Amino acid sequence: GVKEESSRMCSSSSSLGRSLHPLLVPLVEECQRNDTINGTIAVTGVKSSKLDGPTEGICDRFTLAVPYCGTHIKWEILFDRLHPSLPPDIICSSEDESFDPDLDNLKSLAEWDVNKPTCLFHLVEELLAEYRKYQYSILSAHQRLDFEYTTLKENNNVDIHCTPDLHQPTAKFHIPLNVDFSIFPVYLKKENPGDYYAALTVLFKTPTASKIEASVLLSPGLERIFG
Repeated sequence: GVKEESSRMCSSSSSLGRSLHPLLVPLVEECQRNDTINGTIAVTGVKSSKLDGPTEGICDRFTLAVPYCGTHIKWEILFDRLHPSLPPDIICSSEDESFDPDLDNLKSLAEWDVNKPTCLFHLVEELLAEYRKYQYSILSAHQRLDFEYTTLKENNNVDIHCTPDLHQPTAKFHIPLNVDFSIFPVYLKKENPGDYYAALTVLFKTPTASKIEASVLLSPGLERIFG
């Protein structure tokens, strides 16, 4: 792929559709529209690898902020404006510099078809699956945390995020709560629009995981409803 230092930010006043290369627009729109990964993917930092001159309609790189464990993972997606039909290069954030996904499990790259709007989203799904394996590889080194995770995983969908800090390692368990939002009165939904989401977050601290903090995470709409 083209190196990052040769890229230039597209005009912030341009809409996403006008900034991106036309072949890439449906791919990005599908990522924004699809909410099957416990949240909506945000697209930021739309740029062009072109060094000078107008960039409208030829921007070929951007950052995807992917919902995960109550926060977002940021992956930089680098296409080549001269060959936009080719699959992108991917740069992970510096926080995950040791994340090395198995390319054999990223089948979307081998089967890449830019004419299929879902191809980028499927790649994100596969990267997430690899990222979960990576996080578990960190957590499984701690017997207590591995036991807690295995126990919770039996009946819950649990995401984990570990911070390999030598002085105070932490592990966050993120457990979506199964809440029936249909019970809310219609007027509350009209006054508080948006996606409704609730999750339990459990934070284990210190090497022995003896210090535990728990909190409930609510989407903005639910926070307004519950005050």
